[in-house]
Amino acid sequence: MKEIYEGLVASRQTRVVVVGDFNDTPDSDALAPLIQQTDLRDISEHKNFDDGAAGTRPGTYANGAKSNKIDDVLLSPDLFAAAQAGGICELPQDSNCSDVGTVGQDHDNS
Repeated sequence: MKEIYEGLVASRQTRVVVVGDFNDTPDSDALAPLIQQTDLRDISEHKNFDDGAAGTRPGTYANGAKSNKIDDVLLSPDLFAAAQAGGICELPQDSNCSDVGTVGQDHDNS
């Protein structure tokens, strides 16, 4: 994925989003090339990110703790700067979805 992102940046794509249910935490060795070796920014780091728990539950699995953050929305710097907000909302217990929450972001198209 890192190579795909770098290829898009090299072709002058400035607004790139990498979204995925990676089933791994951001500090894992497997995700290090994408998260630690690129300029991608995690939407959960945005000043207007709402996890529904005053910043204490950015995770997307089990109890929502930071150690349970396995789904990601990673934005290129230009798209991160255009983002106005983002958040996680908990799904009802009777939902057919397999994940605890959904991650989303709003951005300015200008």
